[in-house]
Amino acid sequence: MSAIFQAICKQPRMYVQDASYAAVSAFIYGYDLALDGGPLVGFWEWLIVREMEETNLPWWLLLRRQVHEDTDLSTVPTVEQDRELVAALGAALKSYGDARGAHGLDRIYYEYHCWRHALQESSA
Repeated sequence: MSAIFQAICKQPRMYVQDASYAAVSAFIYGYDLALDGGPLVGFWEWLIVREMEETNLPWWLLLRRQVHEDTDLSTVPTVEQDRELVAALGAALKSYGDARGAHGLDRIYYEYHCWRHALQESSA
């Protein structure tokens, strides 16, 4: 799984018409959907716990905000921001793939559950 995502992020023009973050993340999202959500199961939760942030943003916007904290998500990224975002996506997917190794998905969901529980406790 990680190898195809790394290839897409390193040479996006081989897979999509332009190298924009929107095109690359849409391709990866479509790839994930075509495989019934298997490759990226737990990725959103992993991103949430990594940043300790409660949000309902999809993973591609969550990652964009993590890379450029003060960005207006309704604006189109610049060419330079696109390059940074695609590189950050590749790095995040690599780290996620490493974390997801043997029994890693259990750990990802456990950490997400613990984080959610602590969040609920603090707001009670």
